[in-house]
Amino acid sequence: MRRINLLLYFLISLLIIPVVINSQQDSKRILLNQARRMEARRDYEEALRLYKDMLQDYPQDEEVLERLLNVYISTHRHQDAKELLQENKNAFSSDNYIKNKIVLMGELGNIDAAYKIGLDYLNDNRTRVNLYHELALVYERIRQYESAVEILNKGRTQAGDEYIFAVDLARNYQRVNELEKAITEYIKHLSKNTGFLYFVTNHIKSILENDKQMIGHLRSLLSDSDNKVLLEMYALALTHLELYGEAFEVYRRISLEKLIEFADEIMAKGEYKIASKAYQEFYNNVDDPVERAQVKLKIVTIQIVKGELSEALQILIDLTEEEALKDRRYRYRTRINREIREMLADVAIRMGKPEEDVIYWLNEAYKFAINQNERQEIKLGKVRYYTMIENYENARNTINETLDINSSSTRIRNIGYYYQYLLELMENSVSSDSLMAEMMINIQGDDLTNEAIFLSVMMREIRPDNKDFFLAAYREKNLYQDEKALFILLKSLISTQEERIEDIDPSNILDFVDEDTIYEDEEILIIAAQWADNFGNHDLAKQLYSYKYNNDALLGYATLKLSELQKNDKRNYQSTLTTFLSANPQNIFAPQLRLLLSGSN
Repeated sequence: MRRINLLLYFLISLLIIPVVINSQQDSKRILLNQARRMEARRDYEEALRLYKDMLQDYPQDEEVLERLLNVYISTHRHQDAKELLQENKNAFSSDNYIKNKIVLMGELGNIDAAYKIGLDYLNDNRTRVNLYHELALVYERIRQYESAVEILNKGRTQAGDEYIFAVDLARNYQRVNELEKAITEYIKHLSKNTGFLYFVTNHIKSILENDKQMIGHLRSLLSDSDNKVLLEMYALALTHLELYGEAFEVYRRISLEKLIEFADEIMAKGEYKIASKAYQEFYNNVDDPVERAQVKLKIVTIQIVKGELSEALQILIDLTEEEALKDRRYRYRTRINREIREMLADVAIRMGKPEEDVIYWLNEAYKFAINQNERQEIKLGKVRYYTMIENYENARNTINETLDINSSSTRIRNIGYYYQYLLELMENSVSSDSLMAEMMINIQGDDLTNEAIFLSVMMREIRPDNKDFFLAAYREKNLYQDEKALFILLKSLISTQEERIEDIDPSNILDFVDEDTIYEDEEILIIAAQWADNFGNHDLAKQLYSYKYNNDALLGYATLKLSELQKNDKRNYQSTLTTFLSANPQNIFAPQLRLLLSGSN
C-alpha cells in the first residue's frame, strides 16, 4: 500500500511541478511586458520600480537584470548600472556580460577601453565566427561604426569568406562615408541574396543622392556583369539618376519583360525618345502579333503627344492591314483590333479630318467588339464625338438607341447618363439639371460625375452672355483644338474689344489680357490658366495665374499653381509665396503655401 502511495505522489508531482513553473514564467512575462510598456512610454521611474520588484522574486534572472541595466543606461544612471553589472556578474552569461560592459564603457566615454574589452574577448574566442557579428552590433549601438567595421573584417578573415557580413559592413561603411566600400559590400550581399534586390537598390539610391559621382564606381563594378539581378539594380540606379540612355542599354541585357517595364515608366515621365527606342527594341525581338501591335500602339501614343500625327496615322493604317491580327485566334479574343481603329478615329479627330472619316473608323472598331458592352461603349464614343461637333440629332438618336437595349450594364447606363447630360447642356435644355441629380445619386465620385459637376458649377457662376463662349471652348478642347479653345475662352473675357480680336492670331491673345483690368468671370480666367498649363503653354499659364483675382479662393489657388510653375526659378518661387502670404495670411491655401515656402529654404 505504501509503495502505491509513493508512486501516486510521484506521478502527481510530475503533473504539478510543470504547472507551477509555467505559472511562474507566465507571471514573470506579464510583469516584463508591463515594464517594457512603461519604457516605451518613457515612464522610466515606473519601469525601474517594476524591474526592482521583480528582482525580489527573481534575484538572479538574467533577462530582468539586463532590462534594469538598460533603463539605468538610458537614464544616464551610469554608477547604478556599473554596480548592478559588477554585483551580478555571475548571473550573466559570459557573452552578455561582455556586451553589456562594452555598452556601459561606451556610454561612459571610455571608447578605447570598450574596444579593448571586445578585442580581448574575441582573442579568447576567435573561432566563434558569429560572435564577431554580435559584438559588431554592440559597437553599432554605441555609434562606434569604425570599430564595428574592424570587428566584422576580422570575423570575415577568420571565416575565410569574403561574402560573410557583407550587408553589415555595407551599412557601417555607409555610416562612416566610405561610400565606394559600401557599394562594393552591398553588391556582394545582393549577389548571394537575390531576394534583397529592392532593399539593396534603396541603399544604393541613398548613396547616389549623397554623392552622384558614386555611379562611376557602380559602373566599374557592374558594366561587364552577366548577373541579371545585379544588372537590374544597376539599371534602377541609372534610372534614379535619370541616365535613361545608359539604363536602356542595361535593360536590353536583362530581359524583354524588364525592358518594357522600363519603357512604360519613362514614358510616363515624358522621356519619349528613349521610351520609343525601348519599345522598338521590344518590337524587334518578339514574334507574337498581338504583343507587337500593342507596343506599336504605345509608340503611336508617343507620336500623338509629340504632335507627329501623320506618322501615327501611317502606323495605325499599317496595323489594320496586318493579316495575322485578323486571324481567329486574335480577332475576338483580344481587343487589339478594336483599339487600333479607335485610335485611328482619335487621330482623325486631332487632325481635323471630316466627320465621315471619324465615324468610319468607329464603325470599323464596332465590327471587332467582343461583346454587347463593348459595342455600346463604341456607340457612346460616337455620341461624344457627335456632341462635340454639334451634330446633336445624330448624338440623340445614337444615345437613345444605346440606352434602349435591355442588356445594358450598369456602367454603360451610367456613362449614358453623362452623355445625355452633356447633350442637354449643349442644347441649353432644362432637363440637364435632373440628369445631373441622377448622376450624383447613382455614380458618386466617378470622374464623369466630377466633370458634370464642374460644368454645372461653371454654367451657374459665369455670366449668361459668356455661357455659349465657354461651351464652344469646351467642345474645341475635347476635339483637341487647344489653341482655338483658349482663344474662344479668353475672347469671352474681352468682348469690349471684340472688333479688334477678330483679325488677330490666336497665339497673340495675351496682348489683350490686361492684369489691371477687372474681369467679371474670374472663373473663366482660372480655367483658361489650367487649360494653358495642361496644353503645355506654360508662359500663358503663368500670366493668367499672375492675375490679381478678387475672389480669395481663386487667388490662393492661382498662387499655388503659379508657384508650381516657378519651382525651377527659386527667387521668383520664393517671392511669389512670400508676397502672397504677407498679404493673405488667412487664405484657405495659406497653410499649403507656407509648407512650400519652408521646404524651399
